[in-house]
Amino acid sequence: EERGDGNGNHTVALAKYFDRVAAVELSGVLCEAARENLARNGVENTKVLHSPSESVARGMLRRKKRHEEGRVGKAAMAAAATGAGDGSKRGDGSGMDFDINAYDVVLVDPPRAGLDPDTLDLVSRFDVVLYISCDPRKGLLENAVGPHAARVLDTGEFEGEFKGWSGLARTHDLLRFAVFDHFPYTRHIECGACFVRRR
Repeated sequence: EERGDGNGNHTVALAKYFDRVAAVELSGVLCEAARENLARNGVENTKVLHSPSESVARGMLRRKKRHEEGRVGKAAMAAAATGAGDGSKRGDGSGMDFDINAYDVVLVDPPRAGLDPDTLDLVSRFDVVLYISCDPRKGLLENAVGPHAARVLDTGEFEGEFKGWSGLARTHDLLRFAVFDHFPYTRHIECGACFVRRR
């Protein structure tokens, strides 16, 4: 599953490694560009959802809770298993029947501010989180270790062992981290991080 899909560049490159992909994007123009990009590149295992990421996250978390409580009917589970709904119209994501248990990897490429709390909650439930960030000091760091720990690390006041981790650090380990200088002669950098759930 990819959140913050844009025009589908990450999805086009990675879709061949997965059975099915759900791509979520807020912009209708970018959703159409992603669909065209996928079609031109022969990618057929992907659904593009035009919806705010946080709405899709809330909907998936609600369905997971209902499923765990035994309140999901057979029709809803069948739709979830097939990924019913093509997301062709702008929606709030609540009608998208995607089963969180059908995916084990999520790629997120959020705005500089990072992921909203609902999306971060959903993302933390995946086994593997691929996180692309254009602002590692704000969005990525806060989502990785939590706002308090991010401030401590950013100010250099960190000494010894820190026990206030939140964010992805509660459930995942950082496996790989890469920095890309896509913006030469500026302070902006792009980075990618791969988090893997602790067993």
